[in-house]
Amino acid sequence: MKQQLLKSYIRNTETNQPRGVAVAIRNNDEILYGFSLLNINMDKFDKSIGLNIAVNRAMSESYELPDTPDREAMVLGAFNRLEQRALKYFKDLDPAKVKLMPSNIESPFTEA
Repeated sequence: MKQQLLKSYIRNTETNQPRGVAVAIRNNDEILYGFSLLNINMDKFDKSIGLNIAVNRAMSESYELPDTPDREAMVLGAFNRLEQRALKYFKDLDPAKVKLMPSNIESPFTEA
């Protein structure tokens, strides 16, 4: 089956400028989530590079969330919005397969 992708830009709340992108990718009968988030002190946001990083993270075995609470909250907020969109968009899938499963996402702020 062809992969389908939903994306949501993570934006600076003050300037509304994009700071990253979150994706939900349908890979056969499962939904994979990934993200990219730039370091605003060092980088300029590039949509194609950001999308490439987010897709690669989604397709990887596991990845870590950002190592600061505010950046982690931005990513999780984007994932929650994508999850709601994915539930509506991928109606043919079991909702349990669409829900964000944190088993492949590691957070430095939660206990193992």
